[in-house]
Amino acid sequence: LAPWLARVALPLLFLTTPYARPGGLGQALADHLPRRALPWMLALNAALMPLTGLSGLVALVVALAVFLWWRNRLMARLDGTTGDTAGALVELVECAVLVALAI
Repeated sequence: LAPWLARVALPLLFLTTPYARPGGLGQALADHLPRRALPWMLALNAALMPLTGLSGLVALVVALAVFLWWRNRLMARLDGTTGDTAGALVELVECAVLVALAI
């Protein structure tokens, strides 16, 4: 669950957060993501989480909370995201989900 949710957070970050540095390596990825597919991808993932039971719902809530917190911090400090901050999001979501499921 943790790696799955962490990777799902990446397109959500790139499509909902401006890129902080024009011309950065991650900007090309962000510019070419299929924006119309995002709602469908998120809906499918949200629909699959309950199939994993209570742990899936807990993982989904934790992942969403970490995503929102991290995006808020990025906008406050950098006015956007970068490739490095996207990688940090993956690690933060994975760690938070694993800790939440271990508790």
